[in-house]
Amino acid sequence: MKIDSLKIESIEKNGLLSKGKRHLIKHLEGGKLSRSEAMQAKCYDCMGYFADGRQDCMIENCPMFNFRPYKDGKTRSPQSKK
Repeated sequence: MKIDSLKIESIEKNGLLSKGKRHLIKHLEGGKLSRSEAMQAKCYDCMGYFADGRQDCMIENCPMFNFRPYKDGKTRSPQSKK
């Protein structure tokens, strides 16, 4: 069994249905993603398939932080950060 198929099984078994899930599976199956789909897929992957719930990752040094799918309600920008 390939690593990607094991990962897909894990996602389907443990991952919450949320932004990025279908995009990550599509990518692992060899499909093409748009830029925004790829970003959502990476956040989904990075957050452990949102297995603990859909929440803000709070990883402010991530280059995709301002584009994360689950924001805490506040917009953070590099200019306002002190």
